[in-house]
Amino acid sequence: MVSVSRKYGIILHLKKNKVASVSRKYGIILHQKKVIIRKQFSYSYKFKYFLTSIPLEIQSISTSFSTRNGYNVVLKEIGGQRKLQIIVGGSEAQAMAISSEKIITSRPLTHHFIQMILNDFEIGLKHIVIYKYEDGVYYAHAVLEDHFGHMKYIDCRPSDAICLALKMDKPILAAEEVFKEIQQNYMETLDEKAKPESNQDISQIESTRLKKMMKNAVEKEDYELAAKIQEELNRR
Repeated sequence: MVSVSRKYGIILHLKKNKVASVSRKYGIILHQKKVIIRKQFSYSYKFKYFLTSIPLEIQSISTSFSTRNGYNVVLKEIGGQRKLQIIVGGSEAQAMAISSEKIITSRPLTHHFIQMILNDFEIGLKHIVIYKYEDGVYYAHAVLEDHFGHMKYIDCRPSDAICLALKMDKPILAAEEVFKEIQQNYMETLDEKAKPESNQDISQIESTRLKKMMKNAVEKEDYELAAKIQEELNRR
């Protein structure tokens, strides 16, 4: 027996007591004898980060010395010590400051304008989440929900997402994977800086550090460097 419901996006196929229907839109699984309703993000790999999201708050907004006309926004883990550092432009930094301080402007700014559109169409912002860090770039989603309970994940710049969340008093989240990616990137940068350029450099490094470097070289299958380090250690 096959049944299709366009309204609810459900395809019903009853056969041998297996799963009868899957609705991606509503996250509903129908079995032949019972109905199980689960939340949408439980089924899509794209939204698994929601299950391990970390709440953040703005710790500081300051001038960035690494980029011209840029500002450094530090997001700190609520109840923890981990931090994210995001470089934004001057207009975004100003919008964040205005939103966080609840300053009322004479005319609506961009993010206030977006807030009014969402409110007029009865669309709510549940939260924003920074879900990926790749090649020095952060990626974010603004999670919207209409009055029927339907959710939509809108890809956007973290700076815009943060401004909107501050303006609408909504949570700022980051996926656990983002912290892991940043930590891995940081360790790789340290390894590159610590990698000696010649045998003369190796001879000037203390033995304890050389042993750690040799272990890292073996793990990365850089056996040429590992052999040089081992040769230096044998000479001592």
